[in-house]
Amino acid sequence: MNRRLAGGWRQRSVMIVSCLGLSFLAGVLLAGCTVIPTGTELTSWSRPLSVTDPDNVVVSIEGPAQGGQPADIIDGFLVSLSNYEPSYTTARQFLTADLAVSWQPEAMVRVYSGLGDLNTTLLDHQTAQVRLQSLSLIGQVDSAGIYTAVPEQVAEAIEFKLVQADGEWRISELPPGLGSLMTQTRFHDVYQTVNTYFFADQDDVLVPDIRYLPDGDWLRQPLEALLAGPSPWLAPITDSAWLADISLAATPQMDAGVVDIPLALTEPLDAARATELALLCAANLRHLPGIIAVRLMVEGEPVGLDHPPIVIAGQSVPGSLAVTSVDDVNPDVVGRAIHLQTVARQGKITRLDTGLLFSNRQWGNRTITGLAVDASAWKRVAVVTSHGVHFGTLETQTGMHRLALRGAVRPQFDRQGRLWVMAATARGTDVRLAQAGQVETLAAPALDGLTIRNFRLAPDGRRMVVVAETIGEGQRQTRLGLVQVVWRDGQASLEHWRDISLEFAGLALPTVTDVAWWGQSTISVIATTDPSNMNSVYNVDINGLTAPYVVGRPGSAPLVSLSVAANGDLFVLDQAGEVFSWRNTGTWIRLTTEATALS
Repeated sequence: MNRRLAGGWRQRSVMIVSCLGLSFLAGVLLAGCTVIPTGTELTSWSRPLSVTDPDNVVVSIEGPAQGGQPADIIDGFLVSLSNYEPSYTTARQFLTADLAVSWQPEAMVRVYSGLGDLNTTLLDHQTAQVRLQSLSLIGQVDSAGIYTAVPEQVAEAIEFKLVQADGEWRISELPPGLGSLMTQTRFHDVYQTVNTYFFADQDDVLVPDIRYLPDGDWLRQPLEALLAGPSPWLAPITDSAWLADISLAATPQMDAGVVDIPLALTEPLDAARATELALLCAANLRHLPGIIAVRLMVEGEPVGLDHPPIVIAGQSVPGSLAVTSVDDVNPDVVGRAIHLQTVARQGKITRLDTGLLFSNRQWGNRTITGLAVDASAWKRVAVVTSHGVHFGTLETQTGMHRLALRGAVRPQFDRQGRLWVMAATARGTDVRLAQAGQVETLAAPALDGLTIRNFRLAPDGRRMVVVAETIGEGQRQTRLGLVQVVWRDGQASLEHWRDISLEFAGLALPTVTDVAWWGQSTISVIATTDPSNMNSVYNVDINGLTAPYVVGRPGSAPLVSLSVAANGDLFVLDQAGEVFSWRNTGTWIRLTTEATALS
């Protein structure tokens, strides 16, 4: 766009316009052309490509070339951001000396689905302005690795200021609050996705919070993420406020498998709280190789715990806590595999591993359309038929109860053996909780205006992923979201809906029919890339920020439902009544036929 500029230049030399068409495929700039006025004559030249083909991205990271024009400097700066360096040494070369010192690239990383055009305006011989426009912002990551999505993709433009420094153009001013920026595809390649664990607010179980961390010190970074506290969305269901009084005094060190964690405290830690902190540290470091225990240190001395220390070579290690102690508070230790070998066939419940059959006169020969089995007591079941929801203990005629609730989707037992039931009604979604034969209706403000299609509780029992429908612009739209299970005075409610995006680098999954927890922060979905296509299974993280993993499908029949075992085995039921299992080997195995429901 032409504009009249101030700055003392004569009218014939008022501007530079870059016609650089930026394609940030894989998050890196492709070349364009820049037009520069020299008197009344215009000269253009091409810039070499910065990447190879999109399936095998090779980024060339170099400092600024001598004599580079403003657009070249911005181009090179953005390319340098696409390849993580711990100190961003190359990127700082594109900045003035003062800005290179003050710039904090990891303070806030903006993530875009794509980037648009670059416009360069020369203000005078010594200053220039470069405007990057038509950006599609999807979210940002702060210094603690916490991702915050924007409610919907926002088109924006950002501006850079440049000056001449020793005869070379350098960036003197970045957009306000900008640390770094990259596209979603490149972010997925540069940042690691890790779980940061916190205790739930009302029971001794760990709840994960996703963090996105660049390569760095893997002893220090996870602990800094922990002590920064949970994300704003997760915080209300965690016991974590006390972490604000604690920080790292120095970098943790490991010796003989024991990680010493030096702490700075504003308030003393008693033994009970110190044990909780040691468990959290162990949970957040246990994925690293070689670690067998952690130890909290204050001013060079181990902190006492309410837990026996480990013994190495016959010697007790004071203040130490074995990482295996995390199993006591890890929700995944509660097995999910047994009940996932259970299906409904011809009105009967069938154990696939043993061939045992069970039926009950309460539902008779009615077709079972939904099935749940209590993992801790597998003969405790719930089935959905046209007659309602039947729940209780198999092989007992008096131990079964019926809930006259039509439109129920597949129910689920939680870790405490409580049964969660949801049904689509004319008013929206009806939520019930059954325990000890008693059924109560729950408040569910998170589901207001939504019609339930499927749901799954996370292993921790405090988060729930939901597939629902809403009517927008006269059409039904699928929504996938995360809600909190909030407990107050013994009463549960479903609150704080948060959308899960299923769009990545141009790939969208607009239609979802079922969902299951693949990991503590990863879900499996049955979805389609287009309503006219056959559905398949995809694994995605609950922030929707990293690339989906395509599991695929076992055959030609549409998929109806899925479940995931604690060991990662995935089970699907298709429209033809066939049940298949899948493992990471990529092989589908047919388990049975004529099935109508999968637990």
